[in-house]
Amino acid sequence: MGRFKQFLRIIANKNPAPESQGNTPRVTPDPSARPATPDTPSIQLPPRSGVIVPLYIYPLNAGTWEPLHKAIADHSDLQFIVVINPNSGPGKPPAPDENYARELPKLNARPNVTTVGYVRTKYCKRTIDEVYEEVKVYAGWSEADEQSGIFVQGVFMDEVPNHHSEHVENYLNDLTTKIKENTGILVYAREGCTYILHSVPKDKIRHVVKELRFRAEYLFVTSLKSHFYESFGESWPAFIEAMVEE
Repeated sequence: MGRFKQFLRIIANKNPAPESQGNTPRVTPDPSARPATPDTPSIQLPPRSGVIVPLYIYPLNAGTWEPLHKAIADHSDLQFIVVINPNSGPGKPPAPDENYARELPKLNARPNVTTVGYVRTKYCKRTIDEVYEEVKVYAGWSEADEQSGIFVQGVFMDEVPNHHSEHVENYLNDLTTKIKENTGILVYAREGCTYILHSVPKDKIRHVVKELRFRAEYLFVTSLKSHFYESFGESWPAFIEAMVEE
């Protein structure tokens, strides 16, 4: 499966977002995050969040993704997971269209970017074979020319139930096993949590990010109230600045 043999990442989106409806989400303070005092030793904080970008924006021209490219270039120490979603999945095989073929290599050339392909499970109601066929399409993107930069480094599983059940556990285990059994493909399950929030007032973005960026492994916050992932929105610069603020 070409470049995809080297790394396959499955990130389960378990409806993680405590989605704001105009109010700042309340976060319980973590006692371990208290500053050191003469009576208490310094406590090592976990690394701050990276950025997860649900990039469901069709790259109509070379400037469509420019806000993302600029953020990536300006903040090389900030890690980005970019979820590529041509058509609620990979679209028609064998490869993405010419616009994705033009833009995807730009992302893959950046050392602080991990690209992953969007796959939906429909809350574990799609058949495992159906989901797996889409994974294979993503895996096949780089077969023609591994040097082209047209590849994703993993898959992002969306619409995964956030309530445990035997069915859900068996479904995800069976799906993971099926992917592993495809010779040469490594399944890597990243631990940690991802917060994706929308409808956060622009003037609250900094506060929300400050509260969450040491708790979530990856974070995305937008002020958009609809079509959340189909444009960057006016709050995008404020979100990125809050993510890198010391």
